[in-house]
Amino acid sequence: MGGVVATLALVVAAKAGVTMATRHENISAVWPATGVAIWILITFGHRMWPVIAAVTWLVEVGWAEFPPVPAALIAAGATLEALAGAWLWRAVRQWWPGDPGAAAGCCVAALVAPLANASMGAAVVISQGGVAVSVPQLWFTWWMGDAFGALALWPVLRAAPELGRMVRNEIVVDAARAVFLLLAVAGVSWLAFSFVRWRAFLFSVFPVLLLAMGWFGAAGARFGALLIAGAGITAEFAGHGLFGGGTGHSNLLQLQVFLASVAVAALVLPLFRVRGSMLVPVTVLLVGWTLSGWLFATLERDGRRRQQEAFNQQVAEAEAVIRLRMTR
Repeated sequence: MGGVVATLALVVAAKAGVTMATRHENISAVWPATGVAIWILITFGHRMWPVIAAVTWLVEVGWAEFPPVPAALIAAGATLEALAGAWLWRAVRQWWPGDPGAAAGCCVAALVAPLANASMGAAVVISQGGVAVSVPQLWFTWWMGDAFGALALWPVLRAAPELGRMVRNEIVVDAARAVFLLLAVAGVSWLAFSFVRWRAFLFSVFPVLLLAMGWFGAAGARFGALLIAGAGITAEFAGHGLFGGGTGHSNLLQLQVFLASVAVAALVLPLFRVRGSMLVPVTVLLVGWTLSGWLFATLERDGRRRQQEAFNQQVAEAEAVIRLRMTR
């Protein structure tokens, strides 16, 4: 039963990635299927690799409309990526036991495993023609989508059983906390991603991660990061907020870099809790984020002021030229 649910989750994740593609039908800066695939191999064993290959092939043929042979090459790259990610995670954990090793393994696997798949996938897409972008752009988009998908979704899937046990133990209190956290995530995400003039609120997502971790541990921080990522991506595709001003593809990549930092923070913050008192690290982090937000807002305000002054100077020079020509 678990394998069937995992397979359905992989199909849904792949469909979501295809829906969010911006360069080509199967090249997206958000590809959550990578995280699901690695989680499947770690949870159910390497015997599940044919499922990953079959689902990827069907997605490429059915939704991305690739011919069967190129789709098979892309499916092979995705399968090797998942196998490499699972192997890297286990290798890092063996070398560095405990929670720090697990967090480091997630980061290493997410960053390294997509390298080969991005290379193979970009080569296949370029060979099919019809893509008006450079090879480096295509490769980076593919790698970024897979890496972020692994960082954002895989740790959440691993932490789901832990969160379930915690909620069952104190269901009433935890239900109230969960509702409050959902409202907090919705509020800060609305401020951070929906109003360009309120750019400093972008840093308000990090205290919410701390609150989620304090109430629900590592699982809470990871779920909080996933919700924040979902809100940011939704705002981007709706054309709002901090990353909504340029081209859709470049804005999405910039957003992914920020959301990747949120996902990494969700992996790292619980390690402070395991090692002892949270007072000092939490204080340092909050002060740092507050100062970062203030500095970000100050620089943004100064930048807008300089742009306005430059524009006013250009207008004045143009008016002077017009007046000079009219007097001749």
